[in-house]
This record gives sequence, structure tokens and C-alpha cells, in this order.
Amino acid sequence: NLYGSEIMITQITEKELNKVNDSEWTIVYLYADWCKVCAGFSPIVEHYSNEYTQHQWLKMNAAENIEYSKEIDFERIPYISIYHLGNFIGGEVISTEEQLNGLMSLIGNFNERSA
Repeated sequence: NLYGSEIMITQITEKELNKVNDSEWTIVYLYADWCKVCAGFSPIVEHYSNEYTQHQWLKMNAAENIEYSKEIDFERIPYISIYHLGNFIGGEVISTEEQLNGLMSLIGNFNERSA
């Protein structure tokens, strides 16, 4: 991969959503093979999955998992779904390292406030 590190993100399908465990934080990255923005963003997500190993990282091809796409009601990719203690809490269209870094900071700030 681009950053030369091990990839700590697991590919899943909507039928495998039970893999969203009760980790404090789970990040589900939604992409599509035809999405050029996703192609550029995927190595960044993979790098972050290696840097933030305290979180569970999953990825799902949105074009092949339509029911999940409908369930969380998003319209664009790349999209990040966030789960806290196994519960879906929201998501956001994210396509830059700065945006992903901001999301990681929000999670870190939440952890500090709740500690």
C-alpha cells in the first residue's frame, strides 16, 4: 500500500455486520470500485486503520451492499459510518486526510470528556 504498512481494516458485506463488535469505536468505510475519489482516499483510510489500532476498522463496497446503504441513508461516497459500543451513531461523507484526522480528533475528544 501507499504508506508501506500492514493494513488493519477488514473487508465485510452487509451480511457480516455482526462483525461490528462492542469495541468502543468502530469505523466502517464505504466505497465503490468505480469511485475515483475512493481510489485516492482508500490508502489514507488503510493508513489510519494502522495508526488507530485501538478502534475496529471495517470497509464495505457500497455498490454491492445496497441494503446497508439504504439503512443508513447516505447519498455519496466515500462515507464513514461510526459505531460506539456496537451502536450506529452517525456518519459523514469524508474524502480527505484532513477530514479523517478531524473525525479521529472528535473521537479522541469524546473519549477524554467521558473518562
